[in-house]
Amino acid sequence: VVLALLVSLGAYVQIYQTQNRSFVWLLTGVFVLSRCLSGLSVTALPIAPSSSLAKTFGESAGKHVRVILVIVYGVVGLLTVLFWDWLAVVLAWIGLFAFFGCSHMAKKQFGGITGDLAGFFLVLCETVCLLGAALLGGVLA
Repeated sequence: VVLALLVSLGAYVQIYQTQNRSFVWLLTGVFVLSRCLSGLSVTALPIAPSSSLAKTFGESAGKHVRVILVIVYGVVGLLTVLFWDWLAVVLAWIGLFAFFGCSHMAKKQFGGITGDLAGFFLVLCETVCLLGAALLGGVLA
């Protein structure tokens, strides 16, 4: 947790020093995308046998929630690409790679997703995308 906080702080400082205020909208889009992927993990991935809360949310959500999350991911992704071009595409792909990596780890190590793993994925996705934005912001923006 401390490492994630330090990486986030360092990325925010880098972004604050090198980017203008409109860069906040790109980060807002990235945070919405990461939350869509976190919700998608609970609704689309198999639920671990020991997880009661994720099982409750995953079963009560239904397929329509999964479809809505994919639509929101697509719309927000397109909006960020319209305003931020290639940087938004790279950050969306970084989020998807984090999603597939965490989903593989969850299935292999835990037998499925739990609520804690969905929260872990959310923090990991936001931190990695924030770091990517800080590193690539000056190059691709």
